[in-house]
Amino acid sequence: MQFIDSISGLINISSLDTGFYKIYHNLPSCIDSASFNLYSASFNYLNTIFCDSDTFASPSINGSIGGVFSSNLNSLINFQDSLMGEIDLINSYDTSYSIYYEVFGCVDTFSIDLYSNEFSYSNSSFCEGGVNPVPTISGNLGGLFSSNLPLSINSVSGEINLMNALDSSYVIYYDILSCRDSFALDILSSNFNYDSSYYCMYDNNPIANINGSINGVFSSNSALDIDFKYRNYKPSKFFRLQFYCILSGWELYRFILSSANKYLF
Repeated sequence: MQFIDSISGLINISSLDTGFYKIYHNLPSCIDSASFNLYSASFNYLNTIFCDSDTFASPSINGSIGGVFSSNLNSLINFQDSLMGEIDLINSYDTSYSIYYEVFGCVDTFSIDLYSNEFSYSNSSFCEGGVNPVPTISGNLGGLFSSNLPLSINSVSGEINLMNALDSSYVIYYDILSCRDSFALDILSSNFNYDSSYYCMYDNNPIANINGSINGVFSSNSALDIDFKYRNYKPSKFFRLQFYCILSGWELYRFILSSANKYLF
């Protein structure tokens, strides 16, 4: 033990470890003693910033065990165990907290920030050339958006430019500090065409060229014998409009049927 002044008995507490101490006061032919326990409330968490998707955060108790954890915002934070200080991040409100650890009257504090990076789009599939989707940010603002593939996306608002997008599957990321959330979506194209814009009666059945996404469904504006699986049709004596639909996206193709080189309407 280190005394700052051995005459007055002033002790340098900061130089001591936690534990039991006995102090003696000596006079000629006289001696007395006093004892005390030295406690420390020192603790810390691994980081000062956590994401609400991190599940749990547990502290390291560097001082005396047996204390109790609390917060300046007890109604917003969810301690899984107030004796161990484990925080349930998923069920805690995203904000700034002061965490307290008290043991035998000694108190230490540690500040943490809890961030939420949650966001979503209104749908998981969009059509090429459609209305640009903008995400809803239900977590903290101020993050940046990006994509796993080349995509025209506003990094601040998350708005996707569908006019310049290619049909593919994308993963959109929203990063705020060290927190990241993701949203998977598909951009689809219903683009198709036939080799010609008119056909003669009893020609070979034409088949459509799908230039966009596959697995759509063909239909027409009136009765037409369409093979839905192979995308071909049997010409008849009517003026037709041919449609191709994949989910909510439609592509229009117009053609005319003729007989003996005379158009039939």
